[in-house]
Amino acid sequence: MTIDTNTNLKANKTTSVIKMPAMQMFFVTLVATLGTFGSILYLATSLFSESKILTQKTLAIEGVKGNIIYYDEALTMSARMCATTGDLYWLQRYDDFVIKLDTAIAKGKQLVPDAFQTNAIKKTDIANQKLIEIETKAFEIIKKSQENKKNKEQQKTQAFSLLTGFEYETQKKIYSEGMTELRVSMDNHVEKSYSENRKKVIYIIWILGGMTPILLFSWIWTFMLIRKYVFVQVTLKMEINNQNEELQQINEELNQNVEELASMNESLEEKVNERTKQLSESNKNLNDFYEQISDSLRYAQRIQRTVFGDVANIKQLMPKSFIYLQPKDIVSGDFFYVKKINDQYSVFIAADCTGHGIPGAFMTLVGNVFLNEIFAEKKFITPDEVLYRLDASLLSLFDNNQSGSHRIQDGMDMVVVIIDHKNNIAHYSGAKNPLYMVRNNEIIKFEKSVDPIGGGQIMDKSFITYQIPLQKGDRLYLCSDGFQDQFGGAENRKYMVKKLRDFLCSMAQVPMHQQQELIQGEFQLWKGKQKQTDDILVMGIEV
Repeated sequence: MTIDTNTNLKANKTTSVIKMPAMQMFFVTLVATLGTFGSILYLATSLFSESKILTQKTLAIEGVKGNIIYYDEALTMSARMCATTGDLYWLQRYDDFVIKLDTAIAKGKQLVPDAFQTNAIKKTDIANQKLIEIETKAFEIIKKSQENKKNKEQQKTQAFSLLTGFEYETQKKIYSEGMTELRVSMDNHVEKSYSENRKKVIYIIWILGGMTPILLFSWIWTFMLIRKYVFVQVTLKMEINNQNEELQQINEELNQNVEELASMNESLEEKVNERTKQLSESNKNLNDFYEQISDSLRYAQRIQRTVFGDVANIKQLMPKSFIYLQPKDIVSGDFFYVKKINDQYSVFIAADCTGHGIPGAFMTLVGNVFLNEIFAEKKFITPDEVLYRLDASLLSLFDNNQSGSHRIQDGMDMVVVIIDHKNNIAHYSGAKNPLYMVRNNEIIKFEKSVDPIGGGQIMDKSFITYQIPLQKGDRLYLCSDGFQDQFGGAENRKYMVKKLRDFLCSMAQVPMHQQQELIQGEFQLWKGKQKQTDDILVMGIEV
């Protein structure tokens, strides 16, 4: 099956011969039209904008003219009223109007600078200075009359004479004539600006009148070419329809090939469905395994909470207190230890074990067991002794069970506070984590040891106990490093120790039972959409 290519070539050639001049003429006319009316629109827009600015400037100039006249008369009236009444209130009013007049003149210079460059204005400035000198002398006389009451009326008359004398009136006349010439100059400036705008309007009308006939002729010629092109297109369409019938036969053959491809596609879909089913079964097995692990972790969490004891226990010892514990995973590597040793002493401990999740949780159970052994005798021991004993117990446990490269190096950081309720003293020692105290709206940081509990790499460790006399209203904060190491904020950086100290100090006037919610809110706000970096533990106690 063949198609007459000669007929196609002939048709395309005929169409091209007519199409090219028509399209060229169309685009040239379109560009000329858009250019002309675009230029007119641009000029009109600019003229409108300039007219708007000119109107605003004219109103501003009229305002300045009025203000200059008003303030000048107000100065003269204030000076004469001061001389007449002897009341220095008019001196204050005079000073106020001097500032306003200077401001009005400065604005006038900004709007119409040329109007202030004439010889008359220079003479006006000289007259103004002489007027100010006379008025100043009059004010000085009035001030002296306030001190010498006997000659007050005579001095008031003297001051008024200065302000109504020949010299004052002469300079006042020179100043008024200068201001009149200034107003005329301003009016001339406005009229000149309006005259320039009228010339631009005439220019726009001239362009529009000259280009309209040319553009009209161009569009008529363009439409005649397009009409001829459409006629040729209709003729060619009939020939194309005949060729479409031949193409339809070719299309039927192509459809047959498509059916064969569809059959092959069905076979591939069966294979894909079979593979999808296998993947679905594998995914179900993974989900079942995940549920089993999650159930185990949740059960481990209940065990851990049982070992730690209820958070409410701290309120039995210190009613104004809270504990904020936010594990990174289901189980926590941070733990708290709260215990009443005897009627005189209570112990409060915040600990951060190496790692988090399951390894950290195991370490919390080990630490809790050893702390129970240390306080089993229910008698007072210093916090540094607690740290020494716990360190020895951990090292002994891990050394006895592992050797060589398999030896466990895990440990924990810890803050230990033992409160002597009888003598109102807090005994504190810290291993890598400090104690914070807020007193009188200021925060105090008590030094920590740089050595951890456990971790067999350090041999000679040093822990120190600090005795802190307590005052009513003191607030103690025991923290792990999870809060300060959390990434977040607008720049995705760590919260840092200084920001934590400032935040704790900012809550100095907030009741303790509300601080836990504020700490939780601050943490969530800082973290945003970032993942939690570590376990979080913050304990707060108010004396």
